[in-house]
Amino acid sequence: MTGNDSARPANTLMQNQCIARLRATAAEITRVRGSGLVYQDAERTLDLLQQSIQVQSELVADACTQSTLEEACAASLQVLSWVLPVLGMVVRSSNLRIAFELYPPLKQLTNRLLADQSPVLLSSDWDYYPTTLLGLHCELVVIGLPATESSNALLIPLAGHELGHHLWSKRQYAITLGSSVTSLLLQKIRNEYWQQFLSDWPGLAVANVSKADLEQLPEYRQHVRRMADRVVRQLEEYFCDALALELFAESYLHALRYLTLPGRTERVEHYPSMQSRVHWLRIRSNQRGITVPEHFTDSFSMPRTVSAGLTLLDSVVEPIVPEVQQLAKSIVEGAKLPSRDHSCVERIADKFASFAPQDDEQSLTDIINAGWLACSKYQSESGVDPERWREIMNQLTLKTCEISRFHQKTAQRSVT
Repeated sequence: MTGNDSARPANTLMQNQCIARLRATAAEITRVRGSGLVYQDAERTLDLLQQSIQVQSELVADACTQSTLEEACAASLQVLSWVLPVLGMVVRSSNLRIAFELYPPLKQLTNRLLADQSPVLLSSDWDYYPTTLLGLHCELVVIGLPATESSNALLIPLAGHELGHHLWSKRQYAITLGSSVTSLLLQKIRNEYWQQFLSDWPGLAVANVSKADLEQLPEYRQHVRRMADRVVRQLEEYFCDALALELFAESYLHALRYLTLPGRTERVEHYPSMQSRVHWLRIRSNQRGITVPEHFTDSFSMPRTVSAGLTLLDSVVEPIVPEVQQLAKSIVEGAKLPSRDHSCVERIADKFASFAPQDDEQSLTDIINAGWLACSKYQSESGVDPERWREIMNQLTLKTCEISRFHQKTAQRSVT
């Protein structure tokens, strides 16, 4: 800082403490780097984190006015709030609870889906629901599975949903859909929900606001934008479901039911109900020739209450769901990823039933689907306790992933 700004003790204190926070984080990154990481992409992730800290440190140190210093220090808090959770994921990505056999095929799938070589981090998380960390680096893919299930190969289809969030953010689909969502929302309000809209804003009726004023008055335009944002966030969930279904077929339905049934009974405006998600998954499955598990829809509970405001938002969401489902299909087809092959799945499942892994190269989706098929098809005749049988199928699934990777690498070496 220069001039009078440099003489202000408060500014000096803010600058010094901000730099100290950043240096402490940089030191922690260095410690993590020396802790014995399993994957090269974990090192690449640390490089990105270190770069973010370095850039922010320089911005704070070079701030020459009070306003630029305040902006730099405030931005550094955002950087730290993003870096630390990712750093925690890096640490846990080397934990032995992770099913390391799943990482190579998941990374390969991710890089083909994104059409790049982004660093991919598969980690355990202390959040029950799988997570995707989005923030400063769109080229970094961080997926966390619940720690209690991070060694469960049969749940890896849930990573397909999380990849959907990454794609949605990276390709800015929210912006792409924003205009059509807003137009449909305004149409619904004017034609079907005008009285409800007025009741939500009592002052509007008193002020004799007309339907035309929705786009003229700033405070109402802002309210409509907020509503449109909630619609778009709901559509994101349907997109992610559709992407996971395209990638993993039946196994995604099995994994989703295992982790989430009976679903949350409360509704929030930015998130669809599980019943609605299941409804659209069933429709899409029927269209795509994917077999819906028995009692799938019945496994999930209806929300206890649905407000009038949610009814309005849902009426805007529903006509657009098929569009985002088709978008997910086009992305997977464009990436030329292998789709689930019924005959391969049956063959692998039969091997699992005889307590043997499949001994050749197979796609990740076929292996995971075979694990779920063997769980449901052969458990009753095996005489093995259901929980123990599921664990055996999990281990055979992991071993088959490992063997498949070996055959793939061997084939690549023979070509070169």
